[in-house]
Amino acid sequence: MPLTNTQFEQTKLTLREAYSKGMIETALTIALNAEQAYPHERDTVLYWKACLYSLLDNKQEAIQALQRALQEGVWWSKKILESESDFDHIRNEPEYRMIADAMEEIYTRACNAAKPICIRDKHKEGMQKVLNLHWRNDNVEHYRRYFPQSQNVAMIYVQSSQVASSKGYCWDNKEKAINDIASVLGSELEDITVFAGTSQGAVIALRLALQYKKNYVGIMPALKDSSIVNEIADKKSKYRFLAGERDGFYPVCKETNEKLKEKNIDSELISMGDVGHYFPEDFERYYQVVIDDLFA
Repeated sequence: MPLTNTQFEQTKLTLREAYSKGMIETALTIALNAEQAYPHERDTVLYWKACLYSLLDNKQEAIQALQRALQEGVWWSKKILESESDFDHIRNEPEYRMIADAMEEIYTRACNAAKPICIRDKHKEGMQKVLNLHWRNDNVEHYRRYFPQSQNVAMIYVQSSQVASSKGYCWDNKEKAINDIASVLGSELEDITVFAGTSQGAVIALRLALQYKKNYVGIMPALKDSSIVNEIADKKSKYRFLAGERDGFYPVCKETNEKLKEKNIDSELISMGDVGHYFPEDFERYYQVVIDDLFA
């Protein structure tokens, strides 16, 4: 069953909604309740607590949340910590810097040991194949649960070797990303019918779709601009973009889709409604429409 149907995913959506409206105390209450209800989601909840306490200028509690994470083997790369504006309130605290340095040491060791891996769902002879790449700071075991299993489609998930946190991986180095995927799939890349991905993974998937001249599904693609349209000339391939209208990348997705249409390329932008850069509760419905369309 897709992860979007679980109670914790609904909790995440509720917290994000409160956070986006500036209701930080409400979001913190949700996080504290989640800490008791979902002990197996400890890494996510501790990050929430650190961010929310920091925003409320409760520096001691914010640092304690990060310290507790470190004690429990939960950590994030320095790049993630430095890019998190919620930590601006505690960034200059000596305790915060000590925790960040300790996490960076663990991160370095993890980078040296990490290798790309591949998970397959429903593989049978003759089935059409979809390669689906996770978004930033996720892993294939978690990511694959967002997606329903289609009757006649073989899903392939590749996990990057680029470490982002204790449970997450990323595609920051694009050249290494392509090499990771090629190392686990090899010549099978020629057999992929659809290249798909989410956010950062969607950008890598688009590069592969162009290279192999195959269909593409971009879920909340983290496109910085629409210049990639200049590289697309294959009018046999189909391009599908799914994004919420409050997603910061939505305008670029819309512009990219419009430019592809101007080039008479089969492209469509599917709005997932008034949501930001996250999977909406009814994501499966939007995704299934696209898959049915591409494999009709």
